[in-house]
Amino acid sequence: MRQLAPAPSPGTILPSLLDITLDDIEAGLDNGRFTVVDLVTAYRKRIDEVDDHFRSIIEINPDAEAIAQSLDSEVRTTGRRGPLHGVPILLKDNIVTLDEMEATAGSFILLGAKLANESTVAANLRRAGCVLLGKAAFSEWANYRWTNAPSGWNARRGQCTGAFYPNMKASGSSTGSAVATSLGLCFAGIGTETNGSVCHPTGKASLVGLKSSPGLISRDGTMPGSDRVDAIGVFTRNVKDSATILSVAAGKSDRDPLTNEIPFDKIPDYTAACAGTDLHGIRIGVPTTAIGQIEPKEANSFEVALSKLKNLGAEIVQDVGLLAEEGWKAITPYQRRMITHGDLAPSIEAYLKTLATNPLGEGGMKGAMDRHQLDVLATPTCSAIPVTFASLERSPILSFPLGFYPPDKAIQRNANGDLITVGPGIP
Repeated sequence: MRQLAPAPSPGTILPSLLDITLDDIEAGLDNGRFTVVDLVTAYRKRIDEVDDHFRSIIEINPDAEAIAQSLDSEVRTTGRRGPLHGVPILLKDNIVTLDEMEATAGSFILLGAKLANESTVAANLRRAGCVLLGKAAFSEWANYRWTNAPSGWNARRGQCTGAFYPNMKASGSSTGSAVATSLGLCFAGIGTETNGSVCHPTGKASLVGLKSSPGLISRDGTMPGSDRVDAIGVFTRNVKDSATILSVAAGKSDRDPLTNEIPFDKIPDYTAACAGTDLHGIRIGVPTTAIGQIEPKEANSFEVALSKLKNLGAEIVQDVGLLAEEGWKAITPYQRRMITHGDLAPSIEAYLKTLATNPLGEGGMKGAMDRHQLDVLATPTCSAIPVTFASLERSPILSFPLGFYPPDKAIQRNANGDLITVGPGIP
């Protein structure tokens, strides 16, 4: 049983936790409208109110309030460390922290296991002044435990469900990081992705999801699905806040060799890219056939988004072909899983070399972008083939909301029939 959070301080004026931004937190702390302790207390209270139903959080950091008090002392004496000072963030339960919290991949078997070093991503966020509020639930062992497990289920917390409809499938594997952020149980969530584990939950949570290029944020201290393609992702409500967190979390680490591929010595300020709306000179490709069948409402929202991008000056290139698409569709689900999950075994490299059309290089996303001189590929969030190819090629992904199904939308269920996948008000 979790200890209930204390009440916020009298006179506290907090923004709504459902749409709070980093700008709101910065202004509130600087102007004395609330403290870091008030912010942590409000999130704790919100968790106590709703999360027994959604099961998005595995555990709360018992030191969160003490950390908040220390950060408040800094505000009074030396000022905020930066834009993330006092910001409560949840980490996926496969990210190691050197504190009282566990990192178990949702499994009881790793309870009590400790590493010598804290993950670099957690250390970078701490250094920036974040409050690591707790660990988020996710699909146990990132869905490696079995092939037909319900998405979002783990032994430690049970079934995590989505925020928008009773018993809704929230997708995974970074399920809790997305659901908790959507419900206002934390300011932002940190997840990991091998193949779709950030962008798919993003789509079901109506959030912005930023999957970084593998190695831009160090993966050391995270339980791997693939050392080759694993990446850290961020869940927020707007692109600017994701960019701010990326600027802080990114950087080289001696414990992740892939960070040596970062092409610059100093991490840029990614929020600078959020200024302005002139997209002239940007070419955006749409791999139409790879998108597959989608709901009419989703297709319409996608077209509206493309139209807005075009009005801002971007050139939309339709029917961009992925040469490996037909070969991908022709192989069996088991063979596809061997490719996307096969880095757990050394046979994957040999298997990829035997493919007539390899989903890497010329046959995949990079080849299509080079042929059509594209800057970006655009698809609806849950398009399986583009997401998989992007993961295999170690490409970044940015997901953002396209709206919700109408009130009269008929309910659809997953293959097992136990979770709702489509229905009224679901993203």
